[in-house]
Amino acid sequence: MHTHEILRRRLIDPDTHLYRVSPERAIAAIESLDLKHRRTYLDSEFSDESRSAIASLTKRFLMQRRAWATVFETLGYIGIGILLFNMLFLSFG
Repeated sequence: MHTHEILRRRLIDPDTHLYRVSPERAIAAIESLDLKHRRTYLDSEFSDESRSAIASLTKRFLMQRRAWATVFETLGYIGIGILLFNMLFLSFG
């Protein structure tokens, strides 16, 4: 489910859960999750380019998730501010 959120735009068949992604993107999507996991096997035939692509995609996915978290946190603070404003100034006026 968590990986689907990252790869949902690459979904080909929702019934069979078939995605069209490169192995590097799939590995990076899983590596970027905040869930506990450990790498049990990574093909030793991956080139240095593939490993650097995994690292850069992982970093990009993490940055996107942090950016969305910041947006929603900011919206939460704005909502709390509006509620406090309503409570302090509009309800006693």
